[in-house]
Amino acid sequence: MGLKNRLGALVITLSVVPLLFGCSEEKKTNFMGKSQGPPPSFFSPNEDDIVVEEASGLSFVKDVLNITFSKDTSQETAKRIISSVNATIVGYDYSVNFYQIRFPDTDFKTMQKIKMKMLADHKELELATSTPVSAKKNPYYAR
Repeated sequence: MGLKNRLGALVITLSVVPLLFGCSEEKKTNFMGKSQGPPPSFFSPNEDDIVVEEASGLSFVKDVLNITFSKDTSQETAKRIISSVNATIVGYDYSVNFYQIRFPDTDFKTMQKIKMKMLADHKELELATSTPVSAKKNPYYAR
């Protein structure tokens, strides 16, 4: 058997072995280095939960915020901050520190003020946004 044949056999063997046995172990963490935990669960609004913001004409869930904490924030700290503003968790993806929180009996404008206060008071909070429902059908609205 010549050198060319041996090299060909070696290349084929090295190519087939990873296919049979896999290339690496399955990761137990996500890209943020957090364990996967339970599967994500997201809030699904009904018609009564939706309001139209006057300034933009866009539809939002009237009393739910989407918030994201820094990757170093523990689940316990996130839950403590959420309960400190009298909100409840209605949706989450723990693996990326994403939460949907609801402020019962709160109108949209009041929730916006709470959002700004949360961002100012809690350095762990990286993002807080209203929960959009759809884009207004407007020819000048850029997606």
